[in-house]
Amino acid sequence: MDENKEEEKMEDMMNDASDTRHASSKKEDTKQKKESKSTKSEALRTKEKPKKETKAEKKGDKKKQLAKVEDPWETLKFVLMTEKCVRQIELKNEITFIARRGATKKDIADAFETVFETRVHHVKTVIDQKGRKKAYIRLAESGQAGEIAIKLGII
Repeated sequence: MDENKEEEKMEDMMNDASDTRHASSKKEDTKQKKESKSTKSEALRTKEKPKKETKAEKKGDKKKQLAKVEDPWETLKFVLMTEKCVRQIELKNEITFIARRGATKKDIADAFETVFETRVHHVKTVIDQKGRKKAYIRLAESGQAGEIAIKLGII
């Protein structure tokens, strides 16, 4: 029996030793994992990530690009010559142009003023069924639309 007890003690000691060895190796493994995670997270934190643009910044960039259009004839594509447009020239002092789809009212007014060197009272814009942008440009001085229409060869 003494031999059995001794064998049991030996087995218990062996199991305890292996348990402590496994426990210590598990602790070391968890330490290594934590260290590797921390170094990865530090590496990620130290890398500069490209900033994502917000919607407002994107819109601002588009407006800047639109404002950079130097040639006014890129904004004002061509004058519209229909019976209705000729009537508006005579009655309302208004000229109708087809403008670039992305152009704002201010862009259209600025382009018109630079080309024809006259003041614009206001601009109305409409997207027609063909997908074109019509710009109804009312001039500040009366009779000015007729003079410009004559220069353009509409009347």
